[in-house]
Amino acid sequence: MGNQQYQTSMGNQQYQTRRTESHYTRWDGAGLQRFTGFDASRLPQIHQQFVKAAGSDGLVSYNEFARLYREHNIGPTDERTIEQAFRTFDADGSGKLSFDEFLSAAIALNKNTNARERISYLIDSNNPGGINTTVITPDYGRHIIRNMNQFYGTNADFDQIWSKVNANNGQVHREQFISYVSQTPTFVQYF
Repeated sequence: MGNQQYQTSMGNQQYQTRRTESHYTRWDGAGLQRFTGFDASRLPQIHQQFVKAAGSDGLVSYNEFARLYREHNIGPTDERTIEQAFRTFDADGSGKLSFDEFLSAAIALNKNTNARERISYLIDSNNPGGINTTVITPDYGRHIIRNMNQFYGTNADFDQIWSKVNANNGQVHREQFISYVSQTPTFVQYF
């Protein structure tokens, strides 16, 4: 396993490197337990099952994702919700998810925790600048809004959101970004 390069639909800029090897051990363990609902002792078992289902490329197909999703009671089991979660976290449209993307889906679908805290945790854990980065770049902000639109079935305008929160320095403090997005009429019902 390793890294697989891909580009998003954000123009000519390369957005990120898809991790086909999991870095879930670098995620905050207490946060993972809280936001996925998985007991910490189950995470290695879930990871092992994922790796077995994934095979040599380290990625699972939709069918493998749906099986693991249902097996671990991640969220609602209707086909529409599962398809929506898969499409949202299949960032490159390859039809496959990494373990980190699987965990992101599990976090997003866990309705037993506060939505704002879940989204904050996902933003921090997946920030290409690193987990301790306190800023959102325009590319990452666009990625977040695209994922939220995909996940919630909404059509928020990134450029409009960014123009309201950008202080003309090209980056926005993560808390300012999250606060504004959580109050945006398009998303307010989900927070």
